[in-house]
Amino acid sequence: MGKENTTIYEIETEQPIGTTLNSRTYRKEVGCGHIYLTLVFREDKPNRIDYVKIEGCKKRNDCGNAPLEAIADLLSFSIRRIRNQHEADAIIKALSNHRCNRVIPNPDHIVSCYDAIGKVLKKELIADEISSKSV
Repeated sequence: MGKENTTIYEIETEQPIGTTLNSRTYRKEVGCGHIYLTLVFREDKPNRIDYVKIEGCKKRNDCGNAPLEAIADLLSFSIRRIRNQHEADAIIKALSNHRCNRVIPNPDHIVSCYDAIGKVLKKELIADEISSKSV
């Protein structure tokens, strides 16, 4: 896997907060604070996701980072194997609408860390991965 070099700075939560040539990082507010979701793109095909990194708020995350790291590894494996829009939609659906016990009111209607990940992937997989993917 390649190294990521992402500069993080605050802007609207719906947009990536850090962008480099090979990655985008999103910050999403969740019940335990926030998570950072970094999508690292392939150098030879800059619109295709190579792997995913996810990190939670270290101070308030009762779950720890292990579940987020496990999801990131599974997503990296799954996203590399997407062949069509149906498979991308299945990945998004599998993550979306899972509720956490610490849901906080928010304008994006995020109900868990996994729901936040699903919302980012819905935007990214439809916009970048599928529209420009050549198999």
